[in-house]
Amino acid sequence: MDKKLIALLLVATLALATSCVSNPVQPASSGDVASTQTTATTATTATDTQAQQEKVTLSFWHQAGEGTTDRFIIDAFINEYQNLHQNVTISTHILTDQAYTDAVDMNFTGDAANIDVFSYWGAGRGGSLQKAGKLLAIEDYLSADQLAMIKPGSDTYMRYDGKLYGAPVTSWMMVLYCNEELFNRHNVKLPATYEDLLAAGKTFDAAGIVPVALGGGVDASWQAAFAFEALACRIVGNAANNTLLDTKRGFVGNAGYKEVADKMQELVAANVFGKNPLEIDYDTANSQFLVGAAAMRLTGSWFTGIMQ
Repeated sequence: MDKKLIALLLVATLALATSCVSNPVQPASSGDVASTQTTATTATTATDTQAQQEKVTLSFWHQAGEGTTDRFIIDAFINEYQNLHQNVTISTHILTDQAYTDAVDMNFTGDAANIDVFSYWGAGRGGSLQKAGKLLAIEDYLSADQLAMIKPGSDTYMRYDGKLYGAPVTSWMMVLYCNEELFNRHNVKLPATYEDLLAAGKTFDAAGIVPVALGGGVDASWQAAFAFEALACRIVGNAANNTLLDTKRGFVGNAGYKEVADKMQELVAANVFGKNPLEIDYDTANSQFLVGAAAMRLTGSWFTGIMQ
């Protein structure tokens, strides 16, 4: 059985938020890979006897660190799959944070021969790989029941040209974490509006406390984008933001985005993100909040596991 086909069957069984690398021998176009165009027919006619006769090792790259929820889920599914398919060995290559991004990017400058299945970001990041013919569309390898297991909307960011190139592991949301003890000590109201946030920021800044730990340094510029995105969702609305992301239209002439930019400038001028948020990296921002040097932390819900 073809090694790439096994990789696709792995994704079909585990429903992981991963993508499959296309066969580098024949470059793909719009996600179609000539060497795997037997797709569903091959997948459904391969017998268990054939699978047992062939030893296959898959290289699975991901960035789920030890002790994280994602790592627990991924490890459990890998064990389950290998127990069901005794001829398959899944070799994991695990890096975290910027090291993972750098390693994946470096491999994909070539044929990514060391990667069969990997976790990655969707939308624009995954789209660049799809446009370069590096990814394999997986929907034809999934049954209707398997596709139905994916929560509607959760796979949107991994669909390109109407085809599915990955499946979600977990979902997360943007969260503004607050140190309740600091808020009580300085008699500050927990922010429910932009005005509340600005007022709280000014009070904490005057007290020598970083209002919101952001950590938008060079290796985590996405963190700086969080603040803009949060304001844009409130001011412009999700529908307009999604249209902008999908079509790259709707930004020019929309007064809401100017309001977002103006408010960002106001927050920066008031030191709401500290005096040097673009010089602070992700881990430092986490530490600022955890040790009480910052009153708030704007990041993803995965941070809950870090605090435990």
